[in-house]
Amino acid sequence: MDALDELPERTRRAFELYRSGSHTQREVAHLLGISTTLVNFMIRDALTHCRQSLQGQALSDR
Repeated sequence: MDALDELPERTRRAFELYRSGSHTQREVAHLLGISTTLVNFMIRDALTHCRQSLQGQALSDR
């Protein structure tokens, strides 16, 4: 959750709608008024950020 809170609001919202809200990328794009291509990039960026955050936590726990 901390990693998601670090994301820009629109990126976090797109990620949440897609992953938790069970919306398609096309639906997310329509809801946010952006292109499906941008939604795809935002989801990718959110996943990358969360993975990096989790990897950083795992390294600091050692």
